[in-house]
Amino acid sequence: MKRNFLLLFMDKLTKVGKWFTGVAAFCVALMMAIAVVDAIGAKFFQWSMKGAVELIEELMVLLVMLPAGYVALERGHIMITLFEGRMGRVGSFILRIFQYVMAVMVTAFLTWRSSAQLQYSIDMGEIKGVLNTPVWPAYSALVLGFGFFTLVWIGLLIKTLMDGPRQ
Repeated sequence: MKRNFLLLFMDKLTKVGKWFTGVAAFCVALMMAIAVVDAIGAKFFQWSMKGAVELIEELMVLLVMLPAGYVALERGHIMITLFEGRMGRVGSFILRIFQYVMAVMVTAFLTWRSSAQLQYSIDMGEIKGVLNTPVWPAYSALVLGFGFFTLVWIGLLIKTLMDGPRQ
C-alpha cells in the first residue's frame, strides 16, 4: 500500500515536472522570438522593441525555476560521489538521507521566503521596468519552482528510506 502510494506520488511528480519543462521550452522559444524581432528591428529599421529585455528577464525566471525539480527527479543534476563510493552501503545510505533532509529544509525555506515576497509584492503593487509590469508573476514562478523542488526532495527521501541501504 505504502509503496503503491509512493509510486503514484513519484509518477505525478514526473508528470508535473514534464509539464513544467514544456512551459520552460515554450519560454525559450518566446525569448528567442523576442530577441530576434528586437535585433532585426534595431539593425534594419532603427526600431527597438519596447521592454524586450524586461520580457526576457521575466521569462528567464520561468525557464530556470520550473524545470529544476524535474532535473533533480531524473537525477540530471551534478553529483559529487567522492565520499559516497568509499563509505559502503550503510554509510552511503546515511549520506543520502542527510542530503535529502538538508535539501528539503533548504528548498522549503526558499519556498516560504519566496511566498512571503510574493505576498509583499502583491500587497505593495510592485511594478518594474519600461512596461510597468507587475513583479508578482516572477515571484509566483519562484514559489512554484521551489515548492515543486521541495516535493521532489521529499519523494526522493521517502523512496530512499523505503529502499533502505541495500541499493
